[in-house]
Amino acid sequence: MSAIDYRLSDETADPEGISEAHHSETLVRLPRGFLCYGPPATAPKVTPPPVAEIGQVTFGSFNNLTKVTPEVVKTWARILKAVPGSRILIKSKPLADEATRAHYLALFAGEGIEADRIELISAIPLLSNHLATYGKVDIALDPFPYNGTTTTCEALWMGVPVIILCGTRHAARVGASLLTAMELTDFIAETSDGYIETATDLAKNIERLANLRKDLRPSMEAVMLLSEINPQGIKYFNPLNQAITWFRLFSQDDIKRINANSMSFTEAIDLIRRRAAERGKEIVIRDWTHLDFTAVPFLPQRSYRLITAEVLRAAFDVVHTATVRHPIDQWLSLRQLAIMNGKIQIEQFLRDYLRFAETSRKIGFVRYEDFTRDPDAVLRVLCTRLDLPFDPQYSQRWKAYRNITGDVTSNAPARDIAPGTRRPMEPGLLDRFETNADYRAALEFLGYKHP
Repeated sequence: MSAIDYRLSDETADPEGISEAHHSETLVRLPRGFLCYGPPATAPKVTPPPVAEIGQVTFGSFNNLTKVTPEVVKTWARILKAVPGSRILIKSKPLADEATRAHYLALFAGEGIEADRIELISAIPLLSNHLATYGKVDIALDPFPYNGTTTTCEALWMGVPVIILCGTRHAARVGASLLTAMELTDFIAETSDGYIETATDLAKNIERLANLRKDLRPSMEAVMLLSEINPQGIKYFNPLNQAITWFRLFSQDDIKRINANSMSFTEAIDLIRRRAAERGKEIVIRDWTHLDFTAVPFLPQRSYRLITAEVLRAAFDVVHTATVRHPIDQWLSLRQLAIMNGKIQIEQFLRDYLRFAETSRKIGFVRYEDFTRDPDAVLRVLCTRLDLPFDPQYSQRWKAYRNITGDVTSNAPARDIAPGTRRPMEPGLLDRFETNADYRAALEFLGYKHP
């Protein structure tokens, strides 16, 4: 088409030196994949793999039936033979037709697969019900040489791994592009035998199927983080402003309506939550507990209560946990802030810290230092406590995340997650900590040691 000069692709879908011959357009290869998938807000939660309940692996394909050729059926039949007791579920609109159903059953029968190992389903009207059907599938088998695209994204979003046979042209490499972007390249096969081997090997690894089920839906992509939020500190960190500037949750018309109406803290959070849910996302609030346990210089007195959770509990089921840091490092970080200069003494800080440690022990906590040493393990714990899916690619994604406040400068470059070094201390400071009873009690509460 003479009206089109460029085509957006990537190195996996269209390898340089191979794909140019198939395109009149100039190929522009995007660095992290050319496809975007936006999951629907109505997508159901991921369920455990069915093999855990029925003891038999179920393969599946929800792709356009025209892609399921006799060669594809022959390959799938070899997989079913290699995995004793396994079944296959095929879902596609044309399977409402009896003659079409009989045709595919005959194709499988010709390869030695009995009809009782095959489940054929036609179209399901509601998208949420369609996606929920992935709860009956352990492993998705992608057709070839014409891969699925949206179907592959939907399967992955529902926690179902997809086995891909990579070909030589764009339509046969889109699946490989998606799995490469997801860092699931071990599910990409280059030959039919490799495709069969990959599927059968995964079918034997029930533990990995269970982990994939929990891990495939990317949590960081599904979460919007509101940072330093507290109803007493809205003039400093307004959650609506963050929702607007960080996540573009509201249009200009929305903003006008918001500004025209007086809105309570709870109403603002509920509005953000509802708008995020429309995009298939959840909000996580990073509480500004400094106001509750230290207060100065923002508030005249400390409440020693989790005010944010208390206010929100009237309207929401609050799920929360605490993150803590060694009191010495917390003090060294706090005192270097210009706004805190001369506003608090170490003895008062340690009284405040002890009250925070007592509260953290009641609701559960993780230690910052443990996270820097073993981030995968600690983040899994946090995700479990907050009822969020764990994103195995978080370590790559977080460096691009800029909506953060805390012990960093606003323009600080992203760093690797690793234990840090303690800020310098003046002579005698360690002794002041060691002789303080509040400090020693806080260490005991949180399992820290004095250096």
